[in-house]
Amino acid sequence: MSDPAFIYTIYIRAPIDKVWAAITDNKTHRSWWWGTHHDSDFKPGSKLTYLRNGEADVEGEILEADPPNRLVHTFRVGGPGPQHDEGYTNVEYTLELTDGVTKLTVTHTGFVANSKLRVGISNGWPAILSSLKSVLETGDPLASTQPDEKK
Repeated sequence: MSDPAFIYTIYIRAPIDKVWAAITDNKTHRSWWWGTHHDSDFKPGSKLTYLRNGEADVEGEILEADPPNRLVHTFRVGGPGPQHDEGYTNVEYTLELTDGVTKLTVTHTGFVANSKLRVGISNGWPAILSSLKSVLETGDPLASTQPDEKK
């Protein structure tokens, strides 16, 4: 039996296109996600890598892209370790415009039983998405979402 899906919804006072652009930005380092940089063109079948400090932080493949409403990709923690060894999971971003506010729902699925990744993302996604909200609404990421640099 696998661990349950993780679902997180956040409302961001920003246009849906701006939220989509932040999620799919492959030109700058994303301050809201620990300074990672995307390496992908976000087209179905394309590889996706989140680079942090020159190393693969997350690896995957784009499964679906329907700008600016939906993005689905596989997700595997980069480098050696128990979370990497759990293999690929799936992440789905769903964006909806609701009364001038963007409703962003992230659904992360496909965890193995007793998943260490599921435990990690249960803390990670809320911090990352709150930082995204902060960047889009104020221009500044949340400092609490910045982990110590890899040694």
